[in-house]
Amino acid sequence: MNEYKTALEIIIDAITDPEWTQLQLKRESRKAFQKTEVNLARKNGAIEFADWILKHTLVNGYDEDGFACWVLADGSGKTYTSLELHDAYVRGDFEVDDDIDDWDVTLMDGLEEEEDI
Repeated sequence: MNEYKTALEIIIDAITDPEWTQLQLKRESRKAFQKTEVNLARKNGAIEFADWILKHTLVNGYDEDGFACWVLADGSGKTYTSLELHDAYVRGDFEVDDDIDDWDVTLMDGLEEEEDI
């Protein structure tokens, strides 16, 4: 063994048993807290995705080959696998941008007023 101890080894050797127990409890508490945060984030993500499915009236059904899938309930017959549906959710494919409609109306209003002048 080396004659010289590293600073970490010196500190570890100097820690009493009660201090070591306290450090272990802090480490275990930190790990439990981190697991709880991860589980809570997963739960919230699943709830948000499920709410999004309900909002867009997607129902479970079967495609033309008889495989389970998600069906857009607007009568279009569009089907999605779970992966395709999640990708659409992440990309925001079903979201309607109301600001564009408002902008078009504002532009038309402005042109009509100039023609009247």
